[in-house]
Amino acid sequence: NKPVGAICHGPVVLARAIDPSTGLSVLWHRRVMALPRIMEGAAYVATAWKLGGYYRTYPAYVQTEVTEACGGKSYFQVGNIFAARVVQDGNLTTARWPGDSKVFAEAFLRQVHADQ
Repeated sequence: NKPVGAICHGPVVLARAIDPSTGLSVLWHRRVMALPRIMEGAAYVATAWKLGGYYRTYPAYVQTEVTEACGGKSYFQVGNIFAARVVQDGNLTTARWPGDSKVFAEAFLRQVHADQ
């Protein structure tokens, strides 16, 4: 039950981590933020002419994989893409992209200090 934090593509690691007691992702039925499809797709479209498939690092969009691991759309939070935001669900703190890093760090540090 220690604090866990992930930002941008980081929640994919958690999505792929399986709880041995349930056989489900450790994100199952957890509210989560990660890189939204709209942001990942926009980065790809804006840079593909120069970088090729650089921004397509996974076979599925981050949002798609994390949403499936959580158990559905109601668990994946996008929020206003123009405002920094985090989601906290128990000991888990997540955010969408580096633009959220300040509010993510503040929220995660509060969680770490509360855990001590």
